[in-house]
Amino acid sequence: MRRRLRLLSLGALLLLPGCGQRLRANPFDPHNAVTGGRPPGFVALAGDAKVTLEWSYLPSSGLLGYQLYRRAATDTAFAEIGALIPPTVTTSGDFGLLNGVDYTYRLYFVFGYGLGASPAEDIATPGPLAPWVADLGSAAATELTADGRHILGADPSYTGPTFIAVDTNLGQVWISDTEGGSLVLYTPSSGRHVTLYAGTTPGSIALDPVDGSTWVCDTPTDAVYHFKSDGTPGSPGQLSLISNPLCAAVDPVDRSVWVCERDADHLRHYTSSGSPAGSVNLIAPSRVVVDSLTHAAWVSSFTRQEVYVVANTPAMRDSIGGFAGPIGIAVDPRRGRIWVADAAGDRVVALQRTSPITQEFSVRLPGEPREIALDLATGNAWVTLATAGAVAVVTPGGTVLRRVAGFGQPEGIAIGVSP
Repeated sequence: MRRRLRLLSLGALLLLPGCGQRLRANPFDPHNAVTGGRPPGFVALAGDAKVTLEWSYLPSSGLLGYQLYRRAATDTAFAEIGALIPPTVTTSGDFGLLNGVDYTYRLYFVFGYGLGASPAEDIATPGPLAPWVADLGSAAATELTADGRHILGADPSYTGPTFIAVDTNLGQVWISDTEGGSLVLYTPSSGRHVTLYAGTTPGSIALDPVDGSTWVCDTPTDAVYHFKSDGTPGSPGQLSLISNPLCAAVDPVDRSVWVCERDADHLRHYTSSGSPAGSVNLIAPSRVVVDSLTHAAWVSSFTRQEVYVVANTPAMRDSIGGFAGPIGIAVDPRRGRIWVADAAGDRVVALQRTSPITQEFSVRLPGEPREIALDLATGNAWVTLATAGAVAVVTPGGTVLRRVAGFGQPEGIAIGVSP
């Protein structure tokens, strides 16, 4: 079950007195160190064409309620939305909004004499995204708001999740609970969890966008297992005799499967039916993704500090070095851009799909950038920062658009898109 804490006790609103200071216990006082005289805990949570407003409960006999105001990016002034909100209510919704537009919200206290002096304020940008993070440090599958400004909720049903995949068409989230030894199929709308198998060490997850099935790497058994969207074994049920299969990727067009065979120094290619389709020698491949336009595989090697591009024949096409230790990699086929999380270099690098490969730009991101997921509509890259406990959103222009903290140790990240 997802959890979200939105309660602030009255005791937390007190500023402890120091030398020469007087106690300011009144949460409506602009000098209160916790509230600043504003409604506490106010957040605007972006969803698909909607925003949910939440704040903390504040017991007070002198408070008549709250009043919300909104200003869109194209507006010149704030406008009142809705009627007076009773003092016992701590949430409100704003619906029918335009996706991709910034909306600024203000929440005022309302007293007998009118509005309070200072409002709480937050910004939300509605959108269709459903971002999820496998948070190893917090042992949870964590959902973010559509704009990446806030943590929306967490499912704490795991021991140590490392990889995650989202299928918004079916309303499902796949979680590799690596330290818990199980692959879990989670349905957020119902809170239902299905453990597909246990007693092994599931790792990287590759979602087939055509039928919603999933391929999951399992290094101790040297196999990649295949499950249908309902959790039953797929056909084929597994790819076997792969020495330490560290990562898998599915071509969204022909549905073929690429696998990083780390210990045998191979990148292996299989048809959708599981038949071998060739391999390429690569030293210690770490991650693989597929360019849906060219059908080439892009591969990182943390050990070799390089990135490779492999044609789907398969055959080595090109490589580029200069990395400190790349792990996560993602392809933007529409813009011909390849994003690389250079974990040991504390940066994200953008490459261009050229021959030879060229570096477009590099963005410093302290905190060991680990994995990357793309919003294909905007071209934004969402990056987990494992040691910083944060997720950053980087624009195609190389600007850090947002950074949200509050994670234990974020590892895998996936972005679903509302149908």
